[in-house]
Amino acid sequence: ADASVVICSISDTFLKGTTNLKLLSHLKHLAPKARLVMTADDPSEADKLLQAGAHEAIIPSALTGTHLLDVLKGVMAG
Repeated sequence: ADASVVICSISDTFLKGTTNLKLLSHLKHLAPKARLVMTADDPSEADKLLQAGAHEAIIPSALTGTHLLDVLKGVMAG
């Protein structure tokens, strides 16, 4: 109840019997003062999470793509 940040780092693809949207609903009641960071499989799911009250919604594939681009830039730079 006193958490300041809650991070749900598992996407719906791997969750069984629940979704990040359902978890978000529960977390808003369990830790009403917490900043909630949820994980989405795609941009439309991220939008749903944000509209439902998540403070941030991360999309692992987008983060991986961004990181890979940075890695490639470093490799190409020598």
